[in-house]
Amino acid sequence: MIPSSVTLAVGDTFRLRAVAMLENAPGDTTVVWTSSRTAVAQIDSLTGIVKAISPGWATVTATRRANVNYEAGVEVTVQQR
Repeated sequence: MIPSSVTLAVGDTFRLRAVAMLENAPGDTTVVWTSSRTAVAQIDSLTGIVKAISPGWATVTATRRANVNYEAGVEVTVQQR
């Protein structure tokens, strides 16, 4: 996952990127993004653009659509402006 962690201010957006190592992850490498705490950080499930909603932290996870055994997470910290 690029980056492995990110700190944002409320209202900011940031595009996350998942990189598949093709030799270790055959098949469709499309990822679906989810947030553990959407009240803190919302994520566009297809584009990987995260939006900071309120102070706190959330784990954003990218999961391969073709194989849920391939996933990675990034910690998103949101601070007040």
